[in-house]
Amino acid sequence: MAQFYHIYNRGVEKRTIFLDDEDYLRFINDLYEFNDADQVYPAPILKCSVVRIKYSVFTTQSQE
Repeated sequence: MAQFYHIYNRGVEKRTIFLDDEDYLRFINDLYEFNDADQVYPAPILKCSVVRIKYSVFTTQSQE
C-alpha cells in the first residue's frame, strides 16, 4: 500500500520565505530536478502549491 507525504513550510508570522524572484525560481527548478526519474530516490510530486509565504507538496515514494 502506498504511503503519501505532505511536505510544507510557512514563514514565521507569515513572512516571505522567497525573498526575491531568484529564490522562488531556484525552488521551482529544484522541485523539477529532484523529481527527475533518473535520481537515486525519485519522489513523484502529486500536487504542489508555491506562493511567496509558503509551499506545500504532496508526494509518495517511488514504487521501484
